[in-house]
Amino acid sequence: MDLLILGASARAAAYSARRAQLQPRGIDLFADADLTSLCPARRIAPEDYPHRLAELALESSSGPWLYTGALENQPDLIDRIAAQRPLWGNGGTVLRAVRDPFAWSAALHRAGLPCPAIRSTPEHLPRDGSWLVKPIASAGGMKIHPLDVETPSPAWPCFYQERIEGLNLSAIFMSRPEKTTFAGVTRQILGAPGADYAYVGSVGPWPLRPIEATRIRTLGTVLAQSFGLRGLFGVDFILADGHPWPVEINPRYTASVEVLELALGTSLLSAHRSVFDPTAPAVSPAQTPKLRGAVGKLILFAPGKCHFPKTTRSRPASKDVFAIPPLGDRPQPGICFEPGEPVATLFEQADHMEACLAQLEQRRARWEQRLLILGSQHSSIRI
Repeated sequence: MDLLILGASARAAAYSARRAQLQPRGIDLFADADLTSLCPARRIAPEDYPHRLAELALESSSGPWLYTGALENQPDLIDRIAAQRPLWGNGGTVLRAVRDPFAWSAALHRAGLPCPAIRSTPEHLPRDGSWLVKPIASAGGMKIHPLDVETPSPAWPCFYQERIEGLNLSAIFMSRPEKTTFAGVTRQILGAPGADYAYVGSVGPWPLRPIEATRIRTLGTVLAQSFGLRGLFGVDFILADGHPWPVEINPRYTASVEVLELALGTSLLSAHRSVFDPTAPAVSPAQTPKLRGAVGKLILFAPGKCHFPKTTRSRPASKDVFAIPPLGDRPQPGICFEPGEPVATLFEQADHMEACLAQLEQRRARWEQRLLILGSQHSSIRI
């Protein structure tokens, strides 16, 4: 079955679709080389994103579709495309409700669950960094910054959220009308050039104590029941003193899904499909992969103006859908990057979380040096 994937980047979801034995098609901002080698893909120009997605979706073959980040901020667009083809995801009505931080905070308070305090204005709030300024239409942690004495008036709709100290984690859930299943947790890696709170990677599955897993499972169940969430969704949270303090709800396939799939050797998108297509046959992975202790990914940013060099190491065969690539979101040859722009995604695996994080950082440092030295020369390097 064909599955159309729309979003800023379709690569991760397209590989998940292959693990679910689906035939993906993608429309995104990049049409990276590894996406186009996997499936038909089309690049949408930044000036046309996202408003032309509905038009371009009409030109794709019939079949269901799903969206990736940050189209959850476009509920009207979601509904227009959903009127054209079956949506495997949450529609506009659900998105308008669950993406309202005041609505989901109130739901959690009613359930007696911990939740950071929020305010609609900064009036009477301390300007000492103990509160965060966050856009209502958030995306990947961009445009988030502490509220301090130098904070200017925001240029877009914002709210103010109490800052909680602890571990930055993200949970993945699978929701059906009768039950919400907890799939796992990843550690979030934050901090891009000029954006201290931006998402730049994940490592997982993060180990939890039984009481922590129970509390996280309860959090997901309350949110799913309160807002009618269906299928895969994610909750970013701070783990403090054994309690999850949610900071953002992502009612869609998230960037951490592929990390859990690769680490656990399972197809979460197969379960997602069954929520929206109850007649779908049970899907087993194309092969039984070896379980891995930890899998991580990290976005590589251009350290200076550079071209991505030609690479010589062959990528895994497309049929080996559980193989961990050394590099994902591989740019098309000859693309020039400005300082601070995302270039590609690095992948690593290790026996333990700390080792995986260390390996990612080491590879990032090596790649940044290579890009500075060789990038503008189009030199061939091994990755």
